Amino acid sequence: MHKEEDFGFVPSSKDVVVVSTAFNSRYHHYLSALAALANVVIVSVEYRLAPDHRLPIPYDDCWDAFQWVNSHSMGYGPEIWLSNYADFEKVFLAGDSAGANIAHNLAMKAGNMQVVGGVKILGVVLDQPYFLGEELTSSEIRYPDMYAIASAFWHYACPSDTGSKDGCCSTKPVLLGM
Repeated sequence: MHKEEDFGFVPSSKDVVVVSTAFNSRYHHYLSALAALANVVIVSVEYRLAPDHRLPIPYDDCWDAFQWVNSHSMGYGPEIWLSNYADFEKVFLAGDSAGANIAHNLAMKAGNMQVVGGVKILGVVLDQPYFLGEELTSSEIRYPDMYAIASAFWHYACPSDTGSKDGCCSTKPVLLGM
C-alpha cells in the first residue's frame, strides 16, 4: 500500500478546556494548511467540555479517538482513506493549551499501556501547554493574575480537592513501562 504522507499527525486542539471546539474555523484553516504543506494526515478531536463534562471525560474522549485511529493501523477501521494514506508508524500527538495537556497525558497513557495495533508515537508537540504544579514557576510568580485564572480554570474543569496535585494537571510523567 502506497503512503503519500510522511507521517500521521493526531492533534487534540483546544484553546481552553471550557471554551473552544475542533470545528473552530481558525483551527480548520490552520490544520488544513498544515496538512497540505507538510503532506500529513491530521485527525482533530472534538472532545466534551466542562462544566457539563468534568474531567477525566475529555481525556477519555481523546483516548477513544486515539484507539479509533489505532483501529485503522491494521487496515480494519471504518475510514478506508485513513488506512490508505496515514503512516501509523510515524504518529505525533499535538495540542495547544488544554489540548497540549491532553496530548501529554495521552502519550503517558499510551507509553504505560499495551496499545494494540500498529500506531507508533514518534513525538508529542505541546504548544503553550496548560499545566499547574505544586510549586509556582517563575512566570506564575511574575504574573500572579494569570496564575489565578489558570488555577481557577483547572478547579472549574476538575472540582476535586486535589487541585494542582492531580495527575492530569502535573507534568511529572509516570515512566514505568515506557
